[in-house]
Amino acid sequence: MRKIRDLLLMFICFAISGWIYEVLYTLGAWGIFENRGVLFGPWLPLYGFGGTLLYAVFYPILRRPASPWRLCLRIPLIFVGLCVLTTLIELGASYLLDAVGMDFRYLWDYGDRPMNFEGRISLSASLWFGVLGLALLYVVMPLYRRFVRLHNQKLVHAIAWPVIVLFLTDVLARIPLGSNYAG
Repeated sequence: MRKIRDLLLMFICFAISGWIYEVLYTLGAWGIFENRGVLFGPWLPLYGFGGTLLYAVFYPILRRPASPWRLCLRIPLIFVGLCVLTTLIELGASYLLDAVGMDFRYLWDYGDRPMNFEGRISLSASLWFGVLGLALLYVVMPLYRRFVRLHNQKLVHAIAWPVIVLFLTDVLARIPLGSNYAG
């Protein structure tokens, strides 16, 4: 049960990190607060999925010991891998949103950026997601791992399970209530 809790909590941690990023980006770019995404709460499932996938792909590489020379190579190679994988996730998500009847442009559109593909992905976004991926792997994940490994597992349970239930309730509320996004 602890592994399920930790996996769900990791997903939500990444989803919340993505929501914070999107809200700060919108605040900085347009000077407005906007609850980004389609859910009511402070989480974006695309970032949860993406972050969990990035962790699954890259954490085994980070765990391996390496000489200083290999460490110098590891970060640029991980960065390139992050750029490629996050681009594929975003591209796939845009097509999935279109397939379920929701135009991806309601959530993002890179059509005004150079080197974009149908407004779905762009070089600048891919590079930025590579940087964010590095922050996720080297900053967010160590903090998350420290939290779930606390000696006081009752505290971890007391925080994790209510957050998980709130997230799942928000997801289920989408069915009768519809999206929070007015686009």
